[in-house]
Amino acid sequence: VHIDTEADHIAIFEQAIDEINNIAPAFVIATGDLVLKGDQVTISQAREWFDTYSTLIQDYDMPIYNAMGNHDVVGIHCEQVDKAESGYNEEMYRNYFGPTYYSFDWGSYHCLILDPNELVNGEQVYRIPDSQLEWLRQDLAHRQGEPLLVFFHEPTTSWENRTQVLNLLREHRAMMFSGHWHFNILMDSYGIPEQVTGAICGEWWLGSAADGKPFGYRIAEVDGEAISTFYKGIGEERSIDITSPAAIANGEIALTAQLYTEHGAIEEAYYSIDNGKAVAMQIEEGAVWDTV
Repeated sequence: VHIDTEADHIAIFEQAIDEINNIAPAFVIATGDLVLKGDQVTISQAREWFDTYSTLIQDYDMPIYNAMGNHDVVGIHCEQVDKAESGYNEEMYRNYFGPTYYSFDWGSYHCLILDPNELVNGEQVYRIPDSQLEWLRQDLAHRQGEPLLVFFHEPTTSWENRTQVLNLLREHRAMMFSGHWHFNILMDSYGIPEQVTGAICGEWWLGSAADGKPFGYRIAEVDGEAISTFYKGIGEERSIDITSPAAIANGEIALTAQLYTEHGAIEEAYYSIDNGKAVAMQIEEGAVWDTV
């Protein structure tokens, strides 16, 4: 989210909250970097941004679960900050939102919020600390038969102990969700799907992200153990997301796309190549978006 006190930034976040309330998901996950650059400013400045964020999220009609981002680790890159001052490092996050890692159950799923931010000899590193790793082992020991939804900020590719953690999660049926990069990509992380999602703030409030996607958020639809997701731009009344092919291809291919509209049911869908003949596509209706 990277919220600060700029009125136009607050307005965009408020619009996103209104849209999400209309979609009415079971819950919302904010995968870190809740405030602008809390790691680079004074304690008082970070507290002002945390106040703004914590006030705004009260407008959600459903539960919101927060994760710790690298910019939510307060004051560690600001020379003016006294390390002994209240709110330093992860203390401010905990004061506002509680533990930086935790779990909860939703239907048949066990949901995990992890915190891969650690301060080692004054240097910030991305890894799951040993104490958190032991908690994770114990937590998973009680959830042998349950599929997992796992949320965190920094993608696992940047974790120093990535292999150790993913080997634990691979013992279960899991899907992971992360942020940090401000663009969208679905990765295969040791056989576990890891969906990186763009940002409410786009590219740091400067416009669309590197992948061309606007300010936005991701909707996940769960049907049993089948999970599909859709990236929704804030304020977009219609969206088309080509899901396959994912890259340049030749020969005969399958073309699939997700269609989102706020203007009633989609009755017909077509594709054409180089302005050629329009070819009708089959429509599979969904709860929030359709697939063609």
